[in-house]
Amino acid sequence: LESTVQELRDDLESEKAARDRAENQKRDLKEELEALRLELIDTGTNSEAQAEALRKHEAELSNARKQLEVDAAAHEIALSELRKKHATAVDALTEQLEAMKRVKLAVENSKTQMETSNADLTNQLNTALTAKTPWFKVARSDWFLASDRLKIHSYRPSLYCPCNLFITRFATTCVYVFRAETEKRRRALEQKLNAKMMKLEEVEQQKADLEERLAKATAEGEALSAALEESENKLSKFARSEAANATTLQELRQSLEDETRAKLAIQTRLRQAESEREGLKDSLEEEEQGKMALEKHVQLLQQQASCSSKSPMDDVKAKVAEDAKLLETLEDTRKRLQRDRDEMSNRNEELQAQVEKLEKSRKKLQGELEDANHALAAQRSDQVTNERKLKKLEASLAEAQATATRLQTEKDQNDRDMRQRETALLTKERELEELQERLEDSERQRTNLAKELDDLVSHTDDAGKSRIELEQNNFKLETQLKELHQSFEELEDEMAQLAMEKQRADLQINALKAQLERELATKDEGFEEQKRQLQKLNRELKEELEDEKKQRLNLSQQRKKLDAELSEVKQRAEVADRQRDEFSKQLKRLQLLSMDLKRELDASMKSRDDALTAARDLEKRLRATESERAQAVEDLAASERTCRTAKSERDEALEEANASQSAKYASLLLYLSLNLLIEDKKKLEATVMHREEELEEAQTAREEAEDRYKRTLSLMEQAQIDLGLERSNTQRLEAANVSLEKTVKELRDKMAELEKEGGKRLKLQVTALEGRLAATEEQLEAESREHQKAAREARRNDKKLKDLMQMV
Repeated sequence: LESTVQELRDDLESEKAARDRAENQKRDLKEELEALRLELIDTGTNSEAQAEALRKHEAELSNARKQLEVDAAAHEIALSELRKKHATAVDALTEQLEAMKRVKLAVENSKTQMETSNADLTNQLNTALTAKTPWFKVARSDWFLASDRLKIHSYRPSLYCPCNLFITRFATTCVYVFRAETEKRRRALEQKLNAKMMKLEEVEQQKADLEERLAKATAEGEALSAALEESENKLSKFARSEAANATTLQELRQSLEDETRAKLAIQTRLRQAESEREGLKDSLEEEEQGKMALEKHVQLLQQQASCSSKSPMDDVKAKVAEDAKLLETLEDTRKRLQRDRDEMSNRNEELQAQVEKLEKSRKKLQGELEDANHALAAQRSDQVTNERKLKKLEASLAEAQATATRLQTEKDQNDRDMRQRETALLTKERELEELQERLEDSERQRTNLAKELDDLVSHTDDAGKSRIELEQNNFKLETQLKELHQSFEELEDEMAQLAMEKQRADLQINALKAQLERELATKDEGFEEQKRQLQKLNRELKEELEDEKKQRLNLSQQRKKLDAELSEVKQRAEVADRQRDEFSKQLKRLQLLSMDLKRELDASMKSRDDALTAARDLEKRLRATESERAQAVEDLAASERTCRTAKSERDEALEEANASQSAKYASLLLYLSLNLLIEDKKKLEATVMHREEELEEAQTAREEAEDRYKRTLSLMEQAQIDLGLERSNTQRLEAANVSLEKTVKELRDKMAELEKEGGKRLKLQVTALEGRLAATEEQLEAESREHQKAAREARRNDKKLKDLMQMV
C-alpha cells in the first residue's frame, strides 16, 4: 500500500514538474515574442525577409500556442485520470486499511479472549501450585542431589556408565522442556485470564450503561404516561363539559319546543275565542232577529186587536205580557253576550301579550342556543386539538416503549452472553482441573523416577555391581526410558491438543474476522444507503420547493378568488342594505297605516259606543213607548169598555129616545167621547209605529257600526300580519346583513392570516429548504472530502469499530 501511494505521489510530482516546465516554456516563448516585436519596432525595416521571419515566428508562435494548448489539454486529461486513479487508489487503500483494521481488531479481540482464558487457567494453576511446593524445584533439588552423588563416585571407574549419563541428560532435558512448556502455558493462561477479566469489565460496563438507559427510558415512559393520563383527564373533562352543554342545549331546545307548543296552544285558544266571539255575534244577531220578529208579531197582534175589537182583551194582555218577558230575556241575553264579548276581547289582548312575551323568550332562547352552539363548536375544536396532542403523546409513548423493549432485549442479549461466557469459564475451569490432575500424575511419575534414581544410587556399593545387576539395572533403566518416552508422547499429545485448540482459536478468529467484515460491509452499505437517502432527500427538497412555489401560486389564485368573493359579498351587503332601507320604509308606511287603522278603529269604537248609547236610549224609549202602549192599551180597553157601556147606554137611550130629549143629548155626548177615544187610539198607534221605525233605524245603524268594526278588525289583523311579516323580513335581512358582515370580517381576517401565515410559512419553508439544501450540499462536499482525509476517516472508523465491538 505504501509503495502504491509513493508511486502515485511520484506520478503527481512528475506531472507537476511537467506542468511547471510547460509554464516555463510558455513564459520563454512569450518573452521571445516580445523581444522579436521590440526588435522589429527598433529596426523599423519592412523587408520581405523580416516579414517572412515575422510570419515564421508568428506561425511558430501559433504552433507553439496550439501545441501548448494541446499539451495543456493532455495534461488536464492526464491530471484528471491521475486524480481518478488517485481517488480509486485512495478508496482502495482506505478499504484495505479498514479491512486490515477490522482484521486487526478481530485478532486483538480473539487474542484478548484467549489471553483471558489463559489467564484464568494460569490463575487457577497458580492457586493450585501455591498449595504445594513446585515440582520442578523438587525435581531440581533431587536431580542436583543425584548428580552430587554421582560426582562423588565419579572417580570410580566401575561406576561410570553411559546409560546413566544418557538417563541423566534425558531427565534434565525433559525437566527443562516440561518446565518451559508449563511456563508458556502459565503465561498463556495468564493472558487469557487478563483478557477475560477485561471483557468481563467491559460487559459489566455495558450492562450498567444498558441499565442506565433502561432507567432513563422507563422514566421517560412514566413521564409520557403521566402526560397521557393528564391529557386523558382533560379529554374526559372536555367530554363531560360537552355532555353538559349537550344536555343544556337539549333542555333549551325542549324549552323552545315547549314555548312553541304553548304559543301554538295560545294561538288555537285565540282562534277558539274568535270563533266563540263570532258565534256570540251570530247568536246576538239571531236574538235581534227574534226580537224584530216578536215586535212584528206584536204589531200584528196590535193590528189584529185594532181590527178585531171582538177579541177578548185578556188574551191580548197575556200576549203583551209574554212579549214583554221575551223582550226582557232577550235584553238579558244581549247584555250577557256583550259581557262575553268584552271578556273575549280582554282575553284576546292577554293572549297577544303572552304571545309577545313568548316571542321574546323564544328569541332569547334562540340567542342562548346560538351561544351554546358556538361554545360547543369551540369545545369540539379544543377536543380535536387535544386528540391531536393525545395522538402525538401516544406516538411518543409508543416510541419510548419501543426503545424500552429494545433496551430490554439488549439487556437480555447481554445477560445471555454473560451466561454463555460463564459457561465457557466453567468449561475452562474443568479443563484446568483436568490439567491439574494430569500435572499431579506427572508429579507422581517424577517422584517415582526420583525414588528409582535414589534406589539405583543407594544400591551401589564400593566394590561395584556384577554384570547381571548392571543388566538388570540397564533393563530397569530401559523400562524407565520407555516410560519417559510414553510421558514424552503424552506431552506431545498435549501439545497436539494445544495446537488443535490454537487451530480452533484461529478458526474462531477467522469467523470473527468474517463476521466483522460482514458487519463492516453492512455498515458501508448503510453509509451508502444514507448517501442515497441524502441524495433522495435533496431531490425531495427540490420537489418540495417546487411544490411550495406551486402552493404560492395557488395561494395567489385563492387570494384573487377571495378578493372576488369579497367584492361579491360587498355587493350583496349593499343590496341587503338597500333592501333593508326599503323594508324600513315599508315598515314605516305600515306603521302609519296601522296608526290610521287604529284611529279608524277608535272612531269605529266611538261610533259603536254612540250606537250602543243610542240603542240604550232607543231601548229606554222603546220601554217608555211600550209602557205608553200598555197604558194606551189599558186606556183603549177602558175606552172600549166605556164605548161598550156607551153603546149599551146609547141603545138604551135610543130606546128611550122617544122618551126624552135629554137622553138624546147624553147619547150624543157619549158618541163624541167615543170618537175622541178612537182618535187617541190612532195617535197612539202612530207614535208606536214612529218608535218602531226609530228602533229599526237604530238597529240598522248598530249593524252598520258592527260591520265597520268587523272590517276594521280584519284590517287590523291583516295589518298586524303584514307588520309581523315585515318585522320577520327585516329581522331576517338584519341577520343576513350581520352574517354577511361577519363573513366579510372573517374573510378579511382569513385573507390577512393567510397572507401572513402563507408569507411566513413560505419564507420559513424556503429558508428551511435552503438550509436543508445547503446542509445536504455540505454533507455531499464532506463526503467528497472524506476521501481526501483518509487518516481522519480511519480514526473515526477505528472509534466506530471500537464502539461496535463494545456493543457486541
